[in-house]
Amino acid sequence: CRLWVKSLWPYETSKDFFIKRILLLVNGAKNLTRKDGSLEESFPFESSYCVTALIAYDNLVAFELIQHELTPLMKKKWLSIIQRWINFLIKSDEKHGFISNHLATAAAVLFRWGYLNKENNSGKKALAIGIDLIKKILNKQAPNDFWYLEYDGPDPGYQTLCITYLADVFNSLEKIKTINCDLKENLLISLKKSINFLSYFFH
Repeated sequence: CRLWVKSLWPYETSKDFFIKRILLLVNGAKNLTRKDGSLEESFPFESSYCVTALIAYDNLVAFELIQHELTPLMKKKWLSIIQRWINFLIKSDEKHGFISNHLATAAAVLFRWGYLNKENNSGKKALAIGIDLIKKILNKQAPNDFWYLEYDGPDPGYQTLCITYLADVFNSLEKIKTINCDLKENLLISLKKSINFLSYFFH
């Protein structure tokens, strides 16, 4: 979808065909969704918090990129699929370890969903959970080296992924004026310190 909207799609493809193929992919993800709204990574019925957040995020970003190309019915169907994943993230938690990049992924999609649905309960709940997740990540950031906690310590590789999603949250906070600006400022300070930590690994 990013290639499409930037006119960088490298194939001769009609708009209708392109949209149809995207919606087939969305429907494929819908068919893999369990009754509780979760998706899985490796094992049947594992209810993966991380993978559900990843798929929800990618779908919501894709939706936002091409929504102007969609009919009202297409939009409604796509958003109803994403909502099932969002509902799972709202009512669930990841308990097998503290994994900052997973929580940041969930926070990123919850903030985007919250902004898109700020007038209804689903959006308000998503924002509340997203705020809580960001606070948890920042509270667990190493006080001296400024890495984000991945299980029991730092992981420079996953830290790059975590930064990507936290930066996305920051962009959402720029748009959402009703949230305490201290959170935005604290997140920006945290990201700058985190990138400084990463600078020692770029070689």
